[in-house]
Amino acid sequence: MAESAGKGKRFILVVDNDMAVLKQVENTLRRNDYEVHLATDGALAINRALASPPEVVISAVEMPLLDGFKLCQLLRTNPITRDIPFVFLTSKETSPQRLGQYLRPFDEFLLKPFKEEELLGRITGLLMRMEKVEEVAVGEKALLGTLSEITLMDLLQILRMNRRSGFLDLEQEGRLATVFIREGEVVNAKLGKFKGEKAFFRLLDWNRGKFEFRPQAVETEVLIERPGENLILEGLRQLDEVNKIKETLFAGGRRLELVKHFQGPPEKLRPVTREVIKLLDYFSGLEDIMDQSSFNDLEICQTLQVLIEKEIIDVSAGVAEGEEALETPLLSLEEALKLSYQLGIGREETSQASTGKLLLFTSERKLLKQLLEGLSRHKEFKIDAGIVLDPAAKSIPLGGIGTVQILEGTDLSLYSFPSEASYQPLWEPLSQGSLGNLILLGEGNSAEDAARFCDNVLRQPFLLCGPGRPEGVEKAALGWEPSVPWNSIPLGDGRDDGYRQVFRALFSLILNK
Repeated sequence: MAESAGKGKRFILVVDNDMAVLKQVENTLRRNDYEVHLATDGALAINRALASPPEVVISAVEMPLLDGFKLCQLLRTNPITRDIPFVFLTSKETSPQRLGQYLRPFDEFLLKPFKEEELLGRITGLLMRMEKVEEVAVGEKALLGTLSEITLMDLLQILRMNRRSGFLDLEQEGRLATVFIREGEVVNAKLGKFKGEKAFFRLLDWNRGKFEFRPQAVETEVLIERPGENLILEGLRQLDEVNKIKETLFAGGRRLELVKHFQGPPEKLRPVTREVIKLLDYFSGLEDIMDQSSFNDLEICQTLQVLIEKEIIDVSAGVAEGEEALETPLLSLEEALKLSYQLGIGREETSQASTGKLLLFTSERKLLKQLLEGLSRHKEFKIDAGIVLDPAAKSIPLGGIGTVQILEGTDLSLYSFPSEASYQPLWEPLSQGSLGNLILLGEGNSAEDAARFCDNVLRQPFLLCGPGRPEGVEKAALGWEPSVPWNSIPLGDGRDDGYRQVFRALFSLILNK
């Protein structure tokens, strides 16, 4: 930052071809103890700024020959004046993200006509932010602060100008993020499961919360290659466009439904279109689709906009008061893909069916019948009624009893095993390809044999389940601590989503093993 001229006074250069505005600004600043230099055109302003660099330039945008934006561009090509912030006076609504790459996010805009307190407020806020970020520029220790004291964009800009390297950790309402900075340039960002530009662009509207900058050498994969100012301005532009599309097409929590299916080879579709169409099989909300996709939010919104215009997607009103909401997916897309990867299936679905299995151990047919009748009411489960629900049958079926769909074209087989000790020789040969295990317990049943088989032989997660919480379901009933992930859960009673919750709990163990 340029040093203050005079006896500790802030030095400000004011540029405007309107003498009335020039005089108004000069009087306001001098009454508030600023030192002021004046220029009536851009050429004179350049000469005065190079001769004695100010701390701030206040410039009209609309001037003949050399307007305020061109003046800013020329000063920022000179190392003596490149770091000076601008306050632009304009008669037109505008914002930094709509302008050229030479502008910086902490530049201010003030619409004419303006009040004196507005002008002073902008200058005071700008100078306070510059003082705060100067601590980042010169400090070698970790720096803590809040995003209300200094904006993320100001912070990134000063780190870039001083070619700092380190980790910028952010926290807002319990969400955590990290921006990786190398020699002043953002090279990566992480926000939840997202990396790169998608994560970084989502951070640009964080205006509260805490930050910590930890200066040190940064080793990370480079997923962001745009130069700093371009990156910020492009992110702000995309954020603005996303908000416009959301307000126009998706206000009120509207639901999306795929009404026409593409008939040709999937590879003829753009990757983002292919992913959006696939996501629409599982999600109907815009936020869900953006959260599940790896593509930038603007790409998703623009793709949905085109599909709506072509009547491939139908947009309906959100859930009305008193209306029953759509059943949430058994697995999120991310969880389903992770499971499919464990089965050797890539992200793009194929016609090859999965051979993965989930094993159900029980000695009580009524419990198995209760569970499977409950599951049969949900779209993901296909139960073989002839084997399981036959009222004349009394024994526990041995082998396949149905399937559970985790992705379109990818099903897991459900296998049931009698849990009596006499059947143990059949457990191992029939369990090939299993991922996890559910042990159904009634009154007086023991979990020990099936649990030890899951732990010692299969080395796979298992879930204990029974009506209410019978003694056999309690963790203490096992008598030893298994080496595999496991848990216990009550069996659903048919009046709610309890049966699906059992499988959500089982999938949670499998995914986190």
